[in-house]
Amino acid sequence: MYEAKDRQEAAVFLDRISFNTQDASDVAMVQWGRTLKAWREAIQAFHGLRITKGFTEGTPTKIKLLKRLRYGFRNAETYIRKMMLLGLLPGFLLELAPHLLACRAGQGLTAPR
Repeated sequence: MYEAKDRQEAAVFLDRISFNTQDASDVAMVQWGRTLKAWREAIQAFHGLRITKGFTEGTPTKIKLLKRLRYGFRNAETYIRKMMLLGLLPGFLLELAPHLLACRAGQGLTAPR
């Protein structure tokens, strides 16, 4: 559906899916068809600029995951390295804000390279 060339082609594709799923014998298929129908405008809006909010909406999820992983760790450098690995904390930010690497005891850590 995201491979459609324009908004009209996407609308035709969504209509076809909606029609085929409304009378499906599988409950999950019916629910999927209803979900696509509810998100129809958002899906079609993609075809205007060809961009999504996926990164913006996924970032808080990644941060929550990191917080769960961080629970119980005593090493701030490990936490920062994991954030950088996921792309949530760019390396240049550490040079601009070195206090992000300060640990509890007040000792500075070296920026990961």
